[in-house]
Order: sequence, then C-alpha cells, then structure tokens
Amino acid sequence: MKKFGNSFNIGIALLIGVGILCTFLKEKLFGANKHEIKIAGHRINSKPCIGAIHELFSHAVDSTKVCDCFIPQYYEIIKTNSETVEKLYAGFFIFEGEKKDSLEKILKNCVTNNIIDTNYKPDLEKFRSVFVRQFNDSLIRNPDLVNKVNADSFCNCVIQRLNGRLTIKQFYSNNYYDADSAQEIINNCMRQSINLAKMHQ
Repeated sequence: MKKFGNSFNIGIALLIGVGILCTFLKEKLFGANKHEIKIAGHRINSKPCIGAIHELFSHAVDSTKVCDCFIPQYYEIIKTNSETVEKLYAGFFIFEGEKKDSLEKILKNCVTNNIIDTNYKPDLEKFRSVFVRQFNDSLIRNPDLVNKVNADSFCNCVIQRLNGRLTIKQFYSNNYYDADSAQEIINNCMRQSINLAKMHQ
C-alpha cells in the first residue's frame, strides 16, 4: 500500500512537471504571436499598446481589443511616414506630428467600444498633457483670452476638481462637459487662472 502511495505521488509530480513544461513551451513557441497584428505584410507587436492602455485604464477596458482596433487605424494614418512606421514595427506606441487629433479620436472610439467597467474613474493626472494641449488650442480660437489666462493654473484646477468624479464614459462624453456642474467648475477655474495671470503681469 505504501509502495502504491509513493508511485501515486511520483505520478502526480510528473503530471505537474509536464504541465509546467507544456505551459513554458507554449509561451515560448506561440506566445510571441499572441500579441502580434499583421498589417501590410508586417507583424506589429501590440504589447506596448496593450501595456499603455492598461496603464491608463487598468481593467476598465479590454486592452487587447482596444489595441486590435487602434493599431490598424493608426497605421493607416502614419503609413506615409517611414520613420514612424519603423517605430511602430519595433513595438513603440507613439503619437506624433499634426495628426494627434485624429489619433486621439480613433483611440477614443476604440476605448469606448471596449469598456468593461463603466463605473471606472480614470486618473486625470495621466491625461494632463491632453488637457493642456486642448486648452491651448481653444485659446488660439479665442484671441481675447490669449495672455489673460494662466493655462497651467487652469488645467491644475480642472484636474483637481474633476479627478475622481468622472467615470470613463463621462470622461469621453462631450455632453458631460456641457452639464451645469462641469460648467461651474470650468468657469470657476477660468476666473481663478485669469486672476493669477493678472498677478504675474
């Protein structure tokens, strides 16, 4: 009976060992293809994209599906820029040049179509550069405000007051920023930044 028990334990150990070996070989032999997207005859590594999306939204979205959606459209926009394409083939997840707005719109669509947790509240600090750039772009369209507003102060104020309050859907909803509560925050931050700009003149 004891001999049978020893044989049984050895058999279990062997099965576990084989299972670990199979998992290892599967990862080594097939894992590289799991995160590749074929575009124009090239294999593009989607891991950097998946990592970046996960960093921004954690488990609130399906990062793999977001990148499967985003990368082919990204390629179509940047395919005439050979240097950027080479970086994409190498696995870099980048936004470059004058086409940032188009890329951000594509990313927005890919993210909103693959949300898993609609109650997730993104960390707005991670989107600071987007806030600042969009605000500066809006200033260009409002020449009366140029040199009257402290952009950094405005963005700091908006991020601080909205952070932790916006769900991922609200963050990407244009309608949310038209709501009275959001407008009140934006207007207060605008007045604060204008006063700060006056103090530094």
